[in-house]
Amino acid sequence: MNIESILKHICVHDPQSPYFDDLHHYDEQDELPKPRNGCFCDNCFYGRDALAIELLNYARAEMFSDKSQNTEWLRKQFLATSAKLEIAENYIDRLRADK
Repeated sequence: MNIESILKHICVHDPQSPYFDDLHHYDEQDELPKPRNGCFCDNCFYGRDALAIELLNYARAEMFSDKSQNTEWLRKQFLATSAKLEIAENYIDRLRADK
């Protein structure tokens, strides 16, 4: 999931929302509705806004983290899982052959 798709699920009164400009044509900052404070847009009402904010925080933190460390850990996890699957498949094959 990329940041653009996450932004579709934040409060429509938040200026980061891609739907903000379509819904609000205000000239002065004082007239802008406040996001999330008692808002009943679909994203706030169904809880998508809170989850989207958490995902945005996580995604933005990941952008600035050490990618090489994360990639190496994921590679090791993948290899370990693949090895376990191969062992399990070999065991199942042996059980089937013994029947």
